[in-house]
Amino acid sequence: MGHSAEKVVRRLERARREGRWVEVELTGSWQDNAKYGRVLALTDRWVVVHTLIQGSYLDDVALFRLKDITSVRWHPASEFMSRAVSGLGVPVTTFLIEPTATLSGMLRMIADRAELVMLHQRVTPDWRHVEVGKIHRVGTRRLELHAINDDGTWAQASGLRRLKPIERVEFGGRYVTALERFGEPTPPYDDDSDIAHVKI
Repeated sequence: MGHSAEKVVRRLERARREGRWVEVELTGSWQDNAKYGRVLALTDRWVVVHTLIQGSYLDDVALFRLKDITSVRWHPASEFMSRAVSGLGVPVTTFLIEPTATLSGMLRMIADRAELVMLHQRVTPDWRHVEVGKIHRVGTRRLELHAINDDGTWAQASGLRRLKPIERVEFGGRYVTALERFGEPTPPYDDDSDIAHVKI
């Protein structure tokens, strides 16, 4: 049974404040993709979670929309998780933002700290497009992204993406890190290109 939106927010805020491990259950096309992790930050529309994989290994930092969350439950072995994560030597990261932070502001912060980011964008009601790339600029409604392919090769040029269709953001996980380490070097940004002069 799901939780009310108010209860979801209360539990996320308590988890953030107390450093508790949680299970976040999602709705719609995300419903088979529940996530365990530690809540890092919370805004009026988004929650930032450092996620766990394979039991007790920290993976990516994910931004979930609050409206996609159906329930928040406490991890059944929270004390063990804290010991295991601490013993494995990869610390829980920090993501310090104001409760009023917008997606635009959070994407700027991510662009400053991560080489690559993964964006999940709703293209049609039945199709979500996922891509990884380097964020060059972020405006209030659009961003400029240079996409990298699954084989580590870069798209020919960067392009603009609207912020509104973005439903989830991830960075720092194993998949993205592999592209950062073993993909082609990031192409230099051309300040004189046509797209560099497009207002975003």
